[in-house]
Order: sequence, then C-alpha cells, then structure tokens
Amino acid sequence: MRLIAAQADLVPDAQVGAIAERAFIVLDQVQARELRDTPFFAPSAYLAAHEALAALSERLTVSQAQRLLEILEPLTSVGGADQYRHTDKSHAIACTGIGRACPQLAERAVDQLLGLLQRAGHDVPSDGRDLIVAHLGHSRAQLERQRDAGGIHAGELLAVAAPDSVAPAAAEEAATALTSPTTSHPGVYSIGTNAVYQSILARQLPPGRRAEIIRAQLERCRSPHEAALNRRDYLLAAANLAEDLPDAEADEFFNAAITIAQDAAESELDRVDRMLSHPLGAMRVNNKIGDERPVGALLAARLARTPEQKAAARDAALRLLDTTEDGDYWSTCALQVLVNDLTPEIVPVLAKLGWPLRSLAAIVWARSESLDSNLGVTLAKDPDQRVRRALAAALSTLPVSLRTAPVRQHLTTDPWFSVRSALHERMKPRTQALTLSRDETV
Repeated sequence: MRLIAAQADLVPDAQVGAIAERAFIVLDQVQARELRDTPFFAPSAYLAAHEALAALSERLTVSQAQRLLEILEPLTSVGGADQYRHTDKSHAIACTGIGRACPQLAERAVDQLLGLLQRAGHDVPSDGRDLIVAHLGHSRAQLERQRDAGGIHAGELLAVAAPDSVAPAAAEEAATALTSPTTSHPGVYSIGTNAVYQSILARQLPPGRRAEIIRAQLERCRSPHEAALNRRDYLLAAANLAEDLPDAEADEFFNAAITIAQDAAESELDRVDRMLSHPLGAMRVNNKIGDERPVGALLAARLARTPEQKAAARDAALRLLDTTEDGDYWSTCALQVLVNDLTPEIVPVLAKLGWPLRSLAAIVWARSESLDSNLGVTLAKDPDQRVRRALAAALSTLPVSLRTAPVRQHLTTDPWFSVRSALHERMKPRTQALTLSRDETV
C-alpha cells in the first residue's frame, strides 16, 4: 500500500479498481477490529490504505468514490480545538480527487474539504482550494462563517475568489498592519510574517494607498534585523499590490526591485544562519531561504511597463538561475510574467535548464507557432513528469494542429496518469495572488 501510494500515478488504469478494493478491505478489517494496527508507529496498514485510496481517488468508480466519502465523513471533525488526525492529508487529497472526477459527488467532497480547511488548512492542497472556489456558490456561506471566526485560510480564499467579500474596514486594517513597524530590532529577531495574507486583503484599496504599502515593504527589506524569509514575504506582498499603480510610483518601485534583485542585503540573523550552515558543523541550520533576490526579480517583472524595464527584469531573473535552493522557481515565475516578451531564441535554452524553466519552455512552445516542432517532442519525453504535465496542460487549451499532433501522441501514451489526464482537462486561469503554497514534488 505504501508503494502504491508513492507511485500511484504509474498504476495502470485497469488495475486501479482491484487495488482500491484491497485497500477498502484493510479499512474494513481495522474497523471490525480484525486487524490490529496503530497509526502511532510505522508501518501502519490503516494509514497506508488511506494514502493509497487518496492517491487513486481521481480514478475510482463512482460507487468506490461514494464509499470512500462515507468512510471519511466521520473523520472530518475532531473532539476539540487544535486537534488533528493522521489521516488529514490523505483525506484532503481524496476529497479533491473525487470532487474533480465525479461531478455528482463534488459538493459532498467540498463539504469535507471545508471542514478540513477550518481545522487543518495546511493539509488542503492547492487543487482542493481550487475545487472549493469552483463551487463557490455552494461553499461561500461556510467560508464566510470560517473567515468571521478568524479563519485565515477561508479569508484568503474568499479574498482571492470574491474580492467584493473583503470589507473596506478589513482591507484598511490589513494596510495598517503592513505599514506598522515590525517587532524585529537589535537582539530580537522574529521569523515569519502575515504579510502575504494581509496583502491579499489590501488589494481592494486604491492605487495610492497600495503604493504606500509597497513603499513600507521595501523599507522593511532594508532593515538589518529582518531575516531573508521575512524579506521574501514582504516582496511577495508588494507583488500582490503592484497592479495599476501611478507611473511615478511604479518607476520608483521598479528601480528598488531591480536593486534588490542585483544585490541582496544580509541581516544580522542571516549571518548567524550562515555561520551554522556548514554541512560538517556540530549543529546545522538550513532555512533554505538565504537570498530574496529571485523574488525581487519577480516584483520587478510585475512592475515593468516599458520594453526597457521588461528587458531589465528578464535579465535579472536569468542571472539568478541556480543561485539559491528555490531561486529557479521564483525566477521562473518572473519570466512567466514576462512570457509575451521572451524571444523565441531563448526557449531552447530554457528547455535545457531546471524543471521549472523546462516547464515554462513547454508552455511557451505550446503557445508559439514559430518554434521547432522537434522541441515539443523533446519536452514530451522529458524525464520529469512535471514538465510533461505542464506541456499537456498547455496543449489542453489549444486546438489540435499538425504541429502539435506528434507531441499529443506522446503525451496520450505517457505512463503517468496525471500527464494523460492533463491533456484532456481544460485549464482554468489561476489567480494572480501570490501565496507560498506550491507542490514541487508531483
């Protein structure tokens, strides 16, 4: 079961039903106390069965999906506050898969996702959140109740999906928090902010007020007492607020963002982290966020308006490739903002770099009529399924053509189910709000 859960995408379609039935037998045996098992020690057959069913949830029959929802429904609630279940993550994945694959069961799946969002929001995947938003007519009332009770996850979903749901007082309260002094000062360093969520609420404010907030975020980034992780949050918050600013402010902020992308500041806490980062040290600290420059390039891309600014933002993002552990991801996000300004000559170069850049190359190739068809075939054979899935998803929005036919043929026979299904799934445009949740593994 654990092997199947880890490699479910490679399970042949014809074997899914039988494997699911075997997992149901395990759950039934545990429920009937015929199988002695505990979730507190590994390996647990009970937890492995839940994980396997979750991983296969998009390919279950309707009757199997309904049966799984019935098993999971009592697990949605817990006895009190700040309590979780070992099954929460697989529960959320299962409901997401069922909701996507079985429209007749989608609202039942969304109801369980809403329950999980309230008490274990960190376990609800991005596709699960998209499912909740897709059924906003059904989920909005519950989201509003959770938000009014202080639920950040529900508040963020509502603010992004239904901007009219953000009260002016809430937007101004977020703006006040974003422009207030932080708690970090000499000898006292705070790690972690609420800036990204607050910026999503503040997006409803007029351009002049948002410009004040962006200026405050850039000032925070210059503080010698803010960790790189915090500075990244501040830059992401600024990027969320960068739409339709006055020209003077947009130019000012663009220059500041380019400066950040070219020369990262090192705070006192960053220096301490660096001292404790040696791989052979007695104690090692690895926050993985020691450089906010790639996010600075993303902010510059969001602010760029003139051809010269777009070229400068593009060059800044390209220079930062492979400079930090997550630098490729954010640099790719910056290039994706500027995708219409990328020259065809650069795409084959991107197709030879890390998986985020190859994924972007796949998207650009699918949209372009001038790029060599052989490049598309190469990307369709990429060893990383994330790249092939990005290519399949991009092609799903386009009509079939002679140029793309060989690529589609490769993707149709791909051994990974998620790649094959992406080719036939109409993509929905995602929000421009920048949250920190992303899946780099599947």
